[in-house]
Amino acid sequence: MTVAEGPSALGGVAAAPRAPAFVADCIALRFGDRRVLTAATLRAVPGEVRVLLGRSGAGKSTLMKVAAGWLGADSGIVRLGDEPRLRWTPAALAERGLFYLPDVGALGSAIPVAQQLQMFAARFPGGERVDDALARLGIAHCAGSAPHRLSGGEQRRADVAAVFVRRPRVLLADEPLRGIA
Repeated sequence: MTVAEGPSALGGVAAAPRAPAFVADCIALRFGDRRVLTAATLRAVPGEVRVLLGRSGAGKSTLMKVAAGWLGADSGIVRLGDEPRLRWTPAALAERGLFYLPDVGALGSAIPVAQQLQMFAARFPGGERVDDALARLGIAHCAGSAPHRLSGGEQRRADVAAVFVRRPRVLLADEPLRGIA
């Protein structure tokens, strides 16, 4: 039993569970005859880190892509805040505070990293300064470089810098530590 589920071991009163900020519920998806997801659910609760674990090919990335509006589900509902929809667009989710960090580069390959992060900052104000985000991740020296010129680990840290600059209400991150030692 956890504190969120019932009384604490010390006899105290349990904290009330927080309502999820984001839910992808009962998601089902087929690719042709192959069933990829069957009633899969993903919840994000404010102030918590949730981890989606499973074997390779189990549908983890596919569930995140449906939740982020990159793929349409055959059935299920995605709710951000109090607004449920059968299908969201990535732009509508972004406007409402969701950021999806895919398992492959989030940044384009040709435009310098700092310039792309400045575009995030201009579009979604209120996050960390670009210079501060790059310094925090140890890649300030990469600011003027195009992502395709960076190592795999530097590219992924630049992707994560976009998260700090964007400062979303809900973050869906697929393999956020890929390539980072």
